[in-house]
Amino acid sequence: RHIADLLSRSDDQCQRVLPAADLVPQENYFSRETLDRLSAKRTDEVWLEARRSDPDSVYLLFSNLSPMISMPEEDGQQMDAKLCRFRYEAVKDLLQKPSTVLIFLGAERKKTPGSSSSSGTEEGSRGPPVWFAINTDEDPAELLKRCREKSCSFPKSPNRDLLKFSEDEAGVVAQARSVLAWHSRYSFCSTCGSGTRLEEGGYKRSCLNSQCRSLQGVHNTCYPRVDPVVIMLAVHPD
Repeated sequence: RHIADLLSRSDDQCQRVLPAADLVPQENYFSRETLDRLSAKRTDEVWLEARRSDPDSVYLLFSNLSPMISMPEEDGQQMDAKLCRFRYEAVKDLLQKPSTVLIFLGAERKKTPGSSSSSGTEEGSRGPPVWFAINTDEDPAELLKRCREKSCSFPKSPNRDLLKFSEDEAGVVAQARSVLAWHSRYSFCSTCGSGTRLEEGGYKRSCLNSQCRSLQGVHNTCYPRVDPVVIMLAVHPD
């Protein structure tokens, strides 16, 4: 917003370019994290299996990397897009299909008095609901029948429609779509060309060839790219 305001000025006076201390910090639209990703739990297959069948777990459906969304209207005006959320019973048949890609997104952050947040993963506690994302090659029209709301759809223009979420849901979509897109592009081992299988809650792919060099040690071919990057635009009053 600061840059947009700066570029919209047409006066000839030299304006302040750098934001002052009183400027409200802005965050990237897709960067808000409302889920605790619980990366330490990705290798705990017993825990993941229990949470997959948990009736409180939340599932997001993707078709061709597009999320199923609801576009509600109020007083004739379109509201923010909302992710369609499903429970285990509604998607368990999809989880049995080999072509389905399932990734673990994280657990809802639970606020506790006197602390910033708690992931709720203490021993003996089931903790807050966890979220998963599913990408399937099933017929999109058939998938939409699973949604109880009439306004559910898969975006026809993802680049535009994905900007209609609240910041909270935009961050979830960004995480899910980026990892699902990685799986769609890297189903074969880049070291030997053999097929790969999904591991660690969807954040690793391992080669099916037991003799492959990628299984010896740690290789960046096994994990999605998560390079931090920022694009800068240099502006000057002139």
